[in-house]
Amino acid sequence: MTKYQIDTDEIWKIPKEPTVLIIEESLNTRDFLYNEPPSELKSILPPATFAQLTAIHQDQALTIPQKMAKIDAVINALPEDVLEQLPLPPAFRLLPENVQKMMKAIRTAKNLTMQEKWLQMTIIIESLPNEQRQMLQQTIPHFPSEPPPELRDVLPKDAWNQLVAVYQDVKLNNVQKMERIDKIMDSLPDSIRQQLSVSSSPLQKLPIDIQQKLQAIHMEEGLSVEQRFQKMNAIIESLPLEMKKLIMQR
Repeated sequence: MTKYQIDTDEIWKIPKEPTVLIIEESLNTRDFLYNEPPSELKSILPPATFAQLTAIHQDQALTIPQKMAKIDAVINALPEDVLEQLPLPPAFRLLPENVQKMMKAIRTAKNLTMQEKWLQMTIIIESLPNEQRQMLQQTIPHFPSEPPPELRDVLPKDAWNQLVAVYQDVKLNNVQKMERIDKIMDSLPDSIRQQLSVSSSPLQKLPIDIQQKLQAIHMEEGLSVEQRFQKMNAIIESLPLEMKKLIMQR
């Protein structure tokens, strides 16, 4: 298998070259951690279609590559006039207009498989001038190079070293890092996990009962990254606006 022959279920297992990372982030793979599609689609898609996409986002039995494939099938079933209205992901909107048109044509092509779309987008991105590729790479959120320093005094040395190795592994994308970090944390004894705060600071501004609910989810074993995120996000989304503002303050 060459770097361009990408099996949908294998996408997240291969070493991450810059172009693959760009496509992953540009296709909003992080959005699959949320309970519904990007809100800007709500005014464009028929209500039944948006509900279908929301159901896929919320299906915890699906992996992210499986969600991508199912969503692609739903989008492919839309009429042409709706497809024309679909916006490009934010990163692709930085490209010249002619390149944006090519990207949009690929993303909405009904005769292309997911693998073929990845191949064609990869070819286009790698044909761009260096400055445009660098601009796209700058849109990829950078993971910190180390875990929060306050964990060093709480974690066993081997667990700390494992986390550092994950944080610094350039072959992993952000969601892969989250998954590996979650496995390391789940393997810790309860006596250590109970010493870990839900977050290093913002969530500590919330009322104690809310912190306790979030901590319970943080401690719950057997949850995937997506399941943990969705449970915590549901609590945070239910908070009054004043409490949400507390979290956003730095």
